[in-house]
Amino acid sequence: MTLKAEHVKTALVGLSESDRAELAHFLINSLERAEDDKATTEWEVELERRAEDIHSRREAGEDAFIVLSELRAKYQ
Repeated sequence: MTLKAEHVKTALVGLSESDRAELAHFLINSLERAEDDKATTEWEVELERRAEDIHSRREAGEDAFIVLSELRAKYQ
């Protein structure tokens, strides 16, 4: 942990329990959003790659009706 983070941590200990809980909630949510943004970007890149593979006929893909039927059978 950085020296700056250690100073902040020391200062936060003096806050009320409800203030610390609210800050903890804020910090956790900020981490989740960062991960969500990263995952979203990675999925967008992957989806573009897959779409290009299908359009260029490098990949054939599967009929959605067949895929969904298989899933329904598997997870009745």
